[in-house]
Amino acid sequence: LAYFRKGMSNAEGLNPNKLPLSPYGYSHLYLKRFSQAVHRSATQVRFFCNTSAHERAIHFVTGFNGVVTMAKRGVSTFNNASWWTWNTTLITEGPNPHYAYLPMATTRTNEDDIVSRTDNDGLTEFPFFAPHEHHWALAAGSGRWECDDHNGSSATTVHNVWA
Repeated sequence: LAYFRKGMSNAEGLNPNKLPLSPYGYSHLYLKRFSQAVHRSATQVRFFCNTSAHERAIHFVTGFNGVVTMAKRGVSTFNNASWWTWNTTLITEGPNPHYAYLPMATTRTNEDDIVSRTDNDGLTEFPFFAPHEHHWALAAGSGRWECDDHNGSSATTVHNVWA
């Protein structure tokens, strides 16, 4: 998953059927679209996002099976807030260190909210968040693009997920 979105641009939503070739692209594919060997070999998922709205960046790796399965299938069924805090390593060094509240402040998921629940884009539609404070969102709801904030869609954002 790789989405670079400038401010109010890219209002058309997501591009879920194209392999991202750059971290500054505008597309995503779940691993279910790849060979079984690729699908089976994924054991960790790495998340990154930043925004022009503030200085914080979300940057972490998790090997929790529920999150890895979401990256494989795109389905958020049974998503739970504890998935985002257990078996999670914050990347605090390097060029883009983690200084965000999420994922450790996660108290809700898209599975907790009937409006955000999705069978197709589990990693884009509020997969983990702290209500009214900190969200991970890509064109979610009415076009909200959020990275550890709750400011809506006016900021430039970069969201990446690697498996």
